[in-house]
Parts: sequence; structure tokens; C-alpha cells
Amino acid sequence: MKSVNQKNSINQYLVDPEYRFLFQCCRAVFSCEEVSYPKDIQQDRFLKILRYHKLVPQLYPLLKQCKELPDTLLREVQNLLEEHQQKILKLSGELVLLARLFARHQISWLCVKGPALSVQLYHDVAMRQSSDLDILVNEEDLDQVRQLLKEAGYRTSFDERSLNRKQYRYILDHASDQSFIHSEKNIHIELHWRLTYGKKVLPSNKDFFTGTTHVSIAGQAIPTIGDTMHALYLCRHGSVHIWFRLFWLWDVAYALRNMSDSEIKNLSELAQKYKMNKILAQSVYLAEQVFGINISSLHAQLAYPRSLVDTALQQIILKNRRSDKLTDMWHDFIYRMKLEESCSNKTAVAGLRLINPMDWRTIHLPEQLFFLYFPLKPFILLLRKIKKAK
Repeated sequence: MKSVNQKNSINQYLVDPEYRFLFQCCRAVFSCEEVSYPKDIQQDRFLKILRYHKLVPQLYPLLKQCKELPDTLLREVQNLLEEHQQKILKLSGELVLLARLFARHQISWLCVKGPALSVQLYHDVAMRQSSDLDILVNEEDLDQVRQLLKEAGYRTSFDERSLNRKQYRYILDHASDQSFIHSEKNIHIELHWRLTYGKKVLPSNKDFFTGTTHVSIAGQAIPTIGDTMHALYLCRHGSVHIWFRLFWLWDVAYALRNMSDSEIKNLSELAQKYKMNKILAQSVYLAEQVFGINISSLHAQLAYPRSLVDTALQQIILKNRRSDKLTDMWHDFIYRMKLEESCSNKTAVAGLRLINPMDWRTIHLPEQLFFLYFPLKPFILLLRKIKKAK
């Protein structure tokens, strides 16, 4: 493994000036060092990257002290910070309202990531950027929670009543969440009935609800996942999305660096229990290579997953986005199959890729012909590509 301190590259990948400065700033925060502003970066591109990776609150204090940082750039970063603070106040206020709503109806729920994680991990609700609220409920409460959200003014991107019985059952069995938006408040909610794909994929809801902890936001107790389990979920979430936003990896690096030896041991045992060793290993080595931190206590237990780390570095450094190209979708599928360790997990990944609601919107088949979506998948993908090209 190559040094993270190379000036212009991480592993074999050359890093352009804007990303190089971003990585230098990130490592400087973790090492409590200072950085100097380089002359060869484009301010607009650096701001775009900083905003995209949602690292404004983490890096602003460092940038404020950065030598020779142009005043124009600092003002733009300050504007991004104020924009984030206004957004997080709105999300936090809505989270408090949801907590009270669910309490009145005796709904068991958890806030995943978002403002709750910001308080749990950083002890500051504004220290982590969030664009939506992720809520986990049990499947038996799903219909009631959907109705409560609709009565509160939220609408879904699709009406589940338009689904036939087999489509609805397939979503419940293979998907994990549904998006809601409040058009007046401009607030998005991701309503999860599980945090993994497929019923047989662990951890289960019972595992996440076990050890629930609470954080206080505006005086309201907000339930969230226990510290160590939340850290493991952050690893899975980032790995599944190939870490295309760096603030996910920042959360993991910060959590790992501040864990006690007993918590590290517990984390390792949970990864072993839920067959997430590859996921944890990728997270650890990426945190070290990108942010320069050292979690040596985990090295003896985790093999270095070179191909998984390289794939993630390519995503972070070279692509910096998600893609719907067929070749990239295929590579993403292969990556996911490598990431998962158990047959049930691989089957769940395949099940979600075989058919999904986008297929049903592309070609409408009656319920009795639902099985045809499987052999028609290649044609459906081609048809979507043709429609998009027009």
C-alpha cells in the first residue's frame, strides 16, 4: 500500500490540484496541522467539490485559518456554511415534530444518520451536512407511518396504490425505502422499513433497534442506532454507494479514531457476526489512505481488500458521481457481488438488480405476466437508454 502523504497521488491515481487541496485539508484537520493555500487551484471548482462532498462544516474552521486563502473564496465558503446551517435547522425542527407525531401514535422508530448522527458523533447538530431525514420503522408499522406522513403534508414519488399485488410484494421483499417530499417545506424523508436489501440480509431491524440510544435535539429525545452499530451501518452505507460523497467516509474515520479499544473489538465482532468483514476492511483502509488516520488495532483482523479499495478510490478521485450507463451499472453490480460475503446477501443484490419499479414504468405488464419482467430485463434497459437519448 502506497503512502497517503504522496503530494500528487493516492495509490496509483493522480489527483488534480483541487482534490489534492481538499485531501490536504481533510488530513490536516485529523492531524491538527495547518495548510497553505496553493496557487494552482480553480476556486469555482474547489467550491463545487467542497459542496458536493458535504464537508463545509468540517473544513470551514481550517480554511478560515488557512494562509493566503483569498477573501473571495472564504466568503463563498461562509455562504455555503450559512446555507447548511439554515437547512439543518429546518430538518431538526421537522425531526422534532416527527418525534412527537410518532410518540402520539406509539410508533417505534429510529433516526438514521442526519441530525441525530451529527449530535451522536460530533455533539453538534450543525457539524454534519444532511439533505434529508432517514427514518427506520418496522414493516408492520409501515402502512400507518405512510398514512401519518401523508396527513402531515408529505407526498410520495409514486402512489403505491397503483402497484399490483405482486409489484407491491416485490418492493417490500427486495427494496428498503420509499421517498417522501413536503412540497411547501421542501423537506425530503427517506422512509425505511429495513436498512439492508432483502429480508435475509443482516443486520435485521431487530438488531438495529436493540441497543437504541437517544440524543437531544431542541430538548426532544430522538431515538437512533447505538454508537457501534451506527458506525458499522455507516461502513455498509458508504461501501454500497462506493463512497461517492466523502463526508460518509469522514464520519467513519472520525468514529473509528475516537473509539476505545473495547469499542473497536465490539465493532470487529459485529462485522464478523453479520459477514461484513470486507466492508469494514474497505472502510478502514480508505479512511487511512484518504484522511491519513491510523487504526492499527484492526489491521491484524482485516485483510486488505485491494480491488474494493481501488474501486472506491476511482469513484472518489476520477468519477465523483453516480452513473446510469449500462457498463457502469454492470461494474457496480460486480462490485456489489464482491463486497458481499454470504450467499443470501449476493442473492438479495441480484434480486434488486433483476427488476425494480423503473422497469414497471418502462413497460406495463398485467399482474399475471409479472414473471416476464425477468427475461425482458435486457430489452427494458435498452429501451430506457433509447428513450433517454431522444
